[in-house]
Amino acid sequence: ERLRSAYAAVHGREPPATFPTPLSREWGEFSVVIDYIFVNDLVTVHDAWVAFDRVSAEDPRLAPSDHYGLAATVSVRPGE
Repeated sequence: ERLRSAYAAVHGREPPATFPTPLSREWGEFSVVIDYIFVNDLVTVHDAWVAFDRVSAEDPRLAPSDHYGLAATVSVRPGE
């Protein structure tokens, strides 16, 4: 109950999808979010973005992973 999504904190919603990527056999069948960065009230989220989402210029099905990652810039406030 005390955790929140860093991506949603910045964008007001989760990303459209983090799985699958073109590398996965399931690509194009469905899209879901399976990656999260959770933060609590001691963490200020400055930015959050989908990472590892570039595919090869030579082969559009070649991606870094079977799912995209998330990254965030955060700062941590001292505990009370």
